[in-house]
Amino acid sequence: MATREMVEAAFLASLTAMLALVGVYVLPLSVIANLVWTIPIVLCVVRNGWRYGVMSLAVATLLIGLLTNLPLALLLLLQFGGLGLWYGVAFRRMWPAWQIWLPGSVIAALSVVAAVGLGAWLSGVSLEALQGQMQAAMEASLAMYRDSGALASSGLTEAQLREQLQAMLKLLQLLLPSFILIYGSVTAASTFLLTRAVLRRLPLPVPPLAPFAEWRLPWPFIWLVIAGLAGNLAGEYWSVEWLRVIGLNLLYVAYPLIFVLGLSVLTFFFRRIEFSPVLLGLGVFLAVAFLGQFVIIFIGTIGLMDMIFDYRQRVNRDA
Repeated sequence: MATREMVEAAFLASLTAMLALVGVYVLPLSVIANLVWTIPIVLCVVRNGWRYGVMSLAVATLLIGLLTNLPLALLLLLQFGGLGLWYGVAFRRMWPAWQIWLPGSVIAALSVVAAVGLGAWLSGVSLEALQGQMQAAMEASLAMYRDSGALASSGLTEAQLREQLQAMLKLLQLLLPSFILIYGSVTAASTFLLTRAVLRRLPLPVPPLAPFAEWRLPWPFIWLVIAGLAGNLAGEYWSVEWLRVIGLNLLYVAYPLIFVLGLSVLTFFFRRIEFSPVLLGLGVFLAVAFLGQFVIIFIGTIGLMDMIFDYRQRVNRDA
């Protein structure tokens, strides 16, 4: 191994460990630190190859383990290490942005599952114990409502409120796979954008990324929405619970992406009339805050229709 690459890998391992420790000990910065602490690993892979990246990540994990504890270091490695190595390889090969982000979302979601599984195994907490804790939290919420008088003013009996909370708890458990995938998608997207911005400032070549107003989803993505609708409707019609759950999870995974696509379409058309992006963002935020579900559904519908009819391509062709 070349001396320069070894020294650079060691330095980047130290930087990685330092950023991870910031997330551990400075709680207000933990969210940002968790998104950026693997950027030095990406840089190491981009500059020197995946072998040096793996070595740098291993050294960083050992440093974190020595300065905190080994289980925490392993949890951080499982949760973010794979994504950092993947982005390093993908950035080095200059793949298109969506081909980097989409597998990154799956890797991030699987990493969360692995980290939670390891954490549960190390702490000795079983799935039944977690369900029991959730049930206890629900009962505590019921007691708080009852003692504060909010239950009496709501017009609901305690049995009715308990039934509603039980249904909500069951729905959350059924939709857990989609929530994990959504978390993975958001984590992968945030890490991708931050990593790309840092590498550009160094400067290093980065994968091309279209302006937000030109973002598109591959058209086969529409089949995910169709499958989700079909599974949900068929499950309800024939009373097949597992089919309905699969359909719901597919829809919950698809909708955030369709919503972002709808925002992209709105940005495209408002940009053509030279409307301020800041005012557009503020307007969408206020509309969602005050009109809520209606605006979210409306913007998502715009994104879904654009996948089918591609309004922006028609406008560009006519122009």
